[in-house]
Amino acid sequence: MLQALLKNKLKDSYIDPTFKPSEDSLTSSVLGLLQFLPDGEFWNLLRKSCGRNSILTQDIGKIEKFLFWAQLDAEGTSNSLYVEPDVLIVSNKYAVIIEAKKTDEWGQHEDQWENQIRSVLNTYPESNRKIMLIALGGNDSMKDRVCTVNKKKINVYTASWFNLLNAIIDAREKILSSYGENDDLSKLRILTSAIDAMAKHNYLKLRWLASLNVVDIDIESKKVFKDGFEFDNTPLMNKLFPSIKEINKYNFDAIWMLRK
Repeated sequence: MLQALLKNKLKDSYIDPTFKPSEDSLTSSVLGLLQFLPDGEFWNLLRKSCGRNSILTQDIGKIEKFLFWAQLDAEGTSNSLYVEPDVLIVSNKYAVIIEAKKTDEWGQHEDQWENQIRSVLNTYPESNRKIMLIALGGNDSMKDRVCTVNKKKINVYTASWFNLLNAIIDAREKILSSYGENDDLSKLRILTSAIDAMAKHNYLKLRWLASLNVVDIDIESKKVFKDGFEFDNTPLMNKLFPSIKEINKYNFDAIWMLRK
């Protein structure tokens, strides 16, 4: 499904094939892929999405269930039929609720957290598992919170989609930096697909110009620029070489390759 989405191959599956990103498509595309990583590596990425200063536990034990939009008992909540957390991760030590929002800017609500926590308590009434909630995206600050439900204090950890993207990219680059010819590349495929899925939902890795290395304009560089422009442009560029032309999509790649 994800590959068909990324390559715009869903036109035969829907009347309107236009893709409109949503929190559900983002959640299923990204977390739906990351769930196939080893438990510890998946959890490490999720921990990093909560920021460097988060006190989120480093280990939740063995993951037993990874549930998307499970319909849980709504007794004692403001919902009439059921409560549907975006993701519920059940390990031998914890029940982790993930409430995801489409953007990092706004959307999380404490009453929704309380409903979801209560529904998990209804579902696992006699369990020794600790309950926590991760609010992924939609936070007006990255300050962790506490919800009190049934006289129990439940930690709510705030997380960011951009933090998660950076954690995925760092993990991918670490694999590439130590890549050997006979290495298993299954993790690399998962991480790369997750990055592609986030890009489809408008979450992109940005690099500031100040972080790029300075490139000296030598004779060969001048030739690439000169061949890559279409007509005389600015006096500034005329100082580099006589004939200035405009960049177009056909020669942009050649010019871009000058960065190193």
